[in-house]
Amino acid sequence: MANTRRRVTLCIHSGRRQNSVRVTCNAVVPGAVLPLEMASTQTRDAAAQEPVASRLRPEALRGDDGASAVEFALVVPLLLVIVFGIIDFGVVFGQSLSLNNAARDAARYSVVRQIDGSPSRSCYDTLARTRAASVGIGLVPDRVGVTVSVNGTTVCSISAGTALPSSANTPALQRAPCAGSVSGTTDQLRVAATYATGLAVPIVGVSTFNLTGNGYFRCEYS
Repeated sequence: MANTRRRVTLCIHSGRRQNSVRVTCNAVVPGAVLPLEMASTQTRDAAAQEPVASRLRPEALRGDDGASAVEFALVVPLLLVIVFGIIDFGVVFGQSLSLNNAARDAARYSVVRQIDGSPSRSCYDTLARTRAASVGIGLVPDRVGVTVSVNGTTVCSISAGTALPSSANTPALQRAPCAGSVSGTTDQLRVAATYATGLAVPIVGVSTFNLTGNGYFRCEYS
């Protein structure tokens, strides 16, 4: 049987150039596979003829590009406040522990007799011991104020920022804190260390505040 299939002429509009239309015509057999160039041209022309409104669908307009940047900008300030707050709290808490340890060490140092029988430790020694033990992050020993008292009565003291004399040059500094105490009484020695501290990482509305460390021991000698 003779092949009676007829050829069909297919014309494709391939684009406009300077107000002119380029038309390409090719003879093809119905049902045959179109050449790649002709097929792609048809697809491109069909997409070009599709209305713009149908191509801008709602799901295409609701993209999440930039959402991560917005979320990051909202979270970062709160995160920084939390991190810097933890740092400040750690530094201040460490300074408070150092002051309490220094005061307690100096108080214990002052209430016991020396084993070798040498003279009792003076109030000057207690002040020097407190400052020497005041070591911590951001803690400056020379800015530590120290007060030594027995039963609420001040024996000697030194203000914060005042340099300690090179020797016990006053009667108050030469006196032993527990002098005159009788064994078995409730005479109690107190060493108080104070320090004005600031925040390692400044926070708006917070400046400096005072820390206090205390050491209490009962006098053990007369």
